[in-house]
Amino acid sequence: SRLALALAMGLQRPLPRAARHLRARRWLFAGALILAALESHADFCQPQAARRSSQLWRRGSCVACRAQAAEVVDSYISETGSGNSFLVLEMSGVRANATWGHVEERGDIDDHFQITVLGAYARYSVHSSSGAGWSLSSRRFDLRSSTTTLTPMHSVSNANGLSTHNEAAPRGQVGELFRDHFGSAITAQDLVEAFAGSLKGKDVELWEDFRALWEKFA
Repeated sequence: SRLALALAMGLQRPLPRAARHLRARRWLFAGALILAALESHADFCQPQAARRSSQLWRRGSCVACRAQAAEVVDSYISETGSGNSFLVLEMSGVRANATWGHVEERGDIDDHFQITVLGAYARYSVHSSSGAGWSLSSRRFDLRSSTTTLTPMHSVSNANGLSTHNEAAPRGQVGELFRDHFGSAITAQDLVEAFAGSLKGKDVELWEDFRALWEKFA
């Protein structure tokens, strides 16, 4: 119709420069609102597992940053693996000492790895002995302080007798032991990650087993 044609011609008529700029700004603002809404919807619809993974990644990054801030105060690492070695770290004002050793005497072999903070310690130890026709070995993970005595894991392997394995349910025993000594600046996971960084590339007896137990009961 003539009315429709006139309206169409009117819409096609060039707009003044100021009006064109105003329209462009309105379109940009509308586009930004739509994009923000889509991002919010995508985050809301993101599976819970994916959101949890993202949170854990950010938390892990924080742990890594604090671990990198740890400073080696003193150390001695046996080149042969025999005898005793130690590594002292300072982290957020907290000083922690790791000791480990390998001793053989009269057919008995003792290995241990231990982390101590202000008198509280976590220790993983392995003892083995053997003789004519028999052998016996034991493994244990001990947590000690002035007020705590725990053995979350104890295992005995007897080649000619009864073998046993006792293990407590993980409920944060390591974290509870060291919480009063760490303060609010660091956690048990921060500390073990700091030692992992300092011991990387070094052949340290029992370290990986100790770390697995520490993290299991942290």
